Amino acid sequence: MSDYTGRFAPTPSGPLHVGSLVAALASRADALAHQGRWYCRIDNIDPPREVSGSAQGLLNTLSEYSLDWHDDVIWQSDQLDKYSNALKTLQAQGTLFRCYCSRKFLTGRPCCASNCRQFSVRADDCELHDKPDISGDYSIRLALTGELTVRDRIQPPLVLNFDKDLQDVVLRRRDCLASYALACAVDDATVITHVVRGADLFPGSAIQIAIMQQLDLLPPVYAHTPVIVDLNGRKLGKQTGAEAIDKLPRVDTLLYAWQLLGQSFEPAQRTKNIEEFWHLVPSAWSIDKVPRRVELPA
Repeated sequence: MSDYTGRFAPTPSGPLHVGSLVAALASRADALAHQGRWYCRIDNIDPPREVSGSAQGLLNTLSEYSLDWHDDVIWQSDQLDKYSNALKTLQAQGTLFRCYCSRKFLTGRPCCASNCRQFSVRADDCELHDKPDISGDYSIRLALTGELTVRDRIQPPLVLNFDKDLQDVVLRRRDCLASYALACAVDDATVITHVVRGADLFPGSAIQIAIMQQLDLLPPVYAHTPVIVDLNGRKLGKQTGAEAIDKLPRVDTLLYAWQLLGQSFEPAQRTKNIEEFWHLVPSAWSIDKVPRRVELPA
């Protein structure tokens, strides 16, 4: 077993579709090729978006496709103390501020520094809730400045100028829930050495790296797989009515996702069942063959 540690971290907002299967397959294949560990984490820190029963449905589908993970499932909802401690560390550094701005006010603005960076954060502001607090009237943001270049194993480098491209990132929401950016930054830098996930999350990875750097944490190595889009350029996902894979033929669907990732098996290798498929994956996987973009046929 190598030091490689990967993960697949779906949000429980609906069933898995082909786009999410592509990311899960790439993540596990890369871990297997490196003789590493691969964990399953359920990113369930946004109760308003969570669909009842979805988390268990995701786990059932992963098992049906033999996307087997090491050890117990990791639940982000169990990690709130870690996220609160990270907030307290940043609060002590003086890099956090209260933001009273609405999304409407911030539209088209690079950040809310001119209005809100003057509002300091207290230690008790860093306590997080496991249910939304509708009485909250401010979020907590991290002031980001300067430029960050993120290199990737698949995509071209991403350069972000935090003074121009992004608003100061929210770490604690107005409803006192942990933000996705904070939770993923803490979790991925704590345990994970390699993150393989969809390219639509690439800008978010850059933000998470910035958070990790502020916390003096070591970022993982990233690889962002192609976003699967239709001929109209629409991302294949829950919002566009992508078909759930739990009713699709397992082997055929795995092979389809494998091909979308630019992978193939030797002609003499015949994949008749899931066990044979996963037996062939470690030696056949090549991240160098993964395309940067995939467009589905009509």
